[in-house]
Amino acid sequence: MSLSKTLAAAYCAAVILLQTYKVFATTAYNERHWPFMNYPMYSAAYGPGDRVAEVKLVVRPCDGGDPEPFTHADARLIYFQFRKAVMQAGDVLGNTPPATSARAVEFLRDRIQRYAPKPACGWSVWSKLYEIGPGGLELPGLPWKKAGPWPIPPAPAAAADSARAAG
Repeated sequence: MSLSKTLAAAYCAAVILLQTYKVFATTAYNERHWPFMNYPMYSAAYGPGDRVAEVKLVVRPCDGGDPEPFTHADARLIYFQFRKAVMQAGDVLGNTPPATSARAVEFLRDRIQRYAPKPACGWSVWSKLYEIGPGGLELPGLPWKKAGPWPIPPAPAAAADSARAAG
């Protein structure tokens, strides 16, 4: 093999190895560097009669401010993992077993306690359902519906401080 072919092959191999390293260097999901899994062609198909949900998680700060949305980026989760947990916690489609819903509530409560920008005292799931008709998505959907709210207990240090103040 000529020198130019060897250099070209080495360059291509180096690019592939560097991309592979960037994708697999962490055990966490890294959607920015793996280009194939988030494309719409991998999403599920819906047929006439299926219901599609739009969901959001809203956190109520302890400082009395307005409730704020809490997104998958805030929770440090990939979008689909976050959406699944929110849908299960709120039993949005009405088919989530109670034990699964309870686990999702605890999972999200933990994420909110860890990663909310402000201390949170409660949270709720809001959902809006749409139906797929014979010609596609039928708008408008049903009005926003609230599931929850779920309280967030104070952190252990805050609970100890309030017990000392009361005593």
